[in-house]
Amino acid sequence: PEEASVHLDMGDMMWDQARWDWAAHHYGEALKADPQDAWALPSSYAAQYRLTGDERWKQSLQALADAGNERAGALMW
Repeated sequence: PEEASVHLDMGDMMWDQARWDWAAHHYGEALKADPQDAWALPSSYAAQYRLTGDERWKQSLQALADAGNERAGALMW
């Protein structure tokens, strides 16, 4: 769990620097500890979308936002 929080922090730092590849990596590592983490999951989807442009990631992010995930809602652009 402690390692997961480090990966969340690193993911956020990489997000802030528009390093989508590293953000996706760190969010993915955090998800290994908790696959449904309310911060890591939408953050991972958003980073993957920014990295690849694949609409499926954006749709997954939208589904989380529609389900009430606040982080997902904040990441929708």
